[in-house]
Amino acid sequence: MELEIKCFSFLNVYAKFAYFGRYKQLNKKLICNGKLENDPRGGPEDECINTDILQVIRHNCHGKSSCKQTFQSWEYPLDIFCERYRREINVTYICIQCNDWSSLLHDEFTCISESLIKNEWLSLEALANSTGLLP
Repeated sequence: MELEIKCFSFLNVYAKFAYFGRYKQLNKKLICNGKLENDPRGGPEDECINTDILQVIRHNCHGKSSCKQTFQSWEYPLDIFCERYRREINVTYICIQCNDWSSLLHDEFTCISESLIKNEWLSLEALANSTGLLP
């Protein structure tokens, strides 16, 4: 599976959330928010999610205006009962303008932190949880 994330060339990627697998949902056949053919087998009765993919995307994409990443399903194991269902990669990201913010994110309260909070893309509490920093 290949994933491509794009921002305008003057903006940088900030991945907020990502998963591989399938969430338990009311419309159990829906794949990729209806953008792909429905799963004829339906969907899982319980969550079939692996969020380890978020760290890979953050490592490879933060601070870039675009990135392509190839994933193998075996790299993100799911419970055995999930194997019969189609799976998806879902990434929630924003494009943000900041100079070399990826190297500054963990050093101090900087442009990226301030932008995330002022634009209400991240709460102060969530920022503190993800970076250990407070303004």
